[in-house]
Amino acid sequence: GDTDCTVDGWMNRGCSFDGDGDYVMIDVDEENLDGSQTLAGWFKSTGTIPGPHQTLVCTDTDYMYGIKLMPYKNFKRVVLWIGNGTDETAPYTSFDVIDGEWHFLAGVYDYESGYAHIYIDGNLSSSTNVGQWDIPVSGYGAIGIEYHGLGSYSFNGTIDAVSYTHL
Repeated sequence: GDTDCTVDGWMNRGCSFDGDGDYVMIDVDEENLDGSQTLAGWFKSTGTIPGPHQTLVCTDTDYMYGIKLMPYKNFKRVVLWIGNGTDETAPYTSFDVIDGEWHFLAGVYDYESGYAHIYIDGNLSSSTNVGQWDIPVSGYGAIGIEYHGLGSYSFNGTIDAVSYTHL
C-alpha cells in the first residue's frame, strides 16, 4: 500500500490509511498464539469505509485466523474477533467510534480465564467469556487491514501507537 507514516498522530507521528489497501505488516513470530493477547492503538477514522468494518490491528491477515481488533460502522460497535481457522467468536461492545475523533481501543484475550475484554478510551466497555482458544497464525499480522486477502477491509483514517503483546 501507499501508507504515509509521517502525518500527525495522537502522540507523535501516525500512519495515514486511505481505505484502499494500505497496511503495515507485523511479523508475528509464532505458529500458535496460545496464552493471553493484547491488541491496542489510537485511531481516528475519517471518511467512509469500503466494508462493514475497519481493522485497527490483527495478528493474522488470513481469513478465520488470529485475533483482530475492529471498529464496526454498520452496527456501531467494536469487536475483538478470535478465530482458529475453523471456528470463530466475536465478542463486542456497542459504541460508535467511527466519528472522526481520536479514540484508544484495546482488546485483551485472557487465555487462563477465557475472557475477552474491550476497552474504549481507557474504560472497560465489555467482558465476555469466550472460553480457551488455541489460535494458529500464518506468521504475518497487519495494521490497517485484515482477512479476505489483502485489500478487503481497509482502514480509512489515522492510526498511531499500535501495540501487540503475547504473554
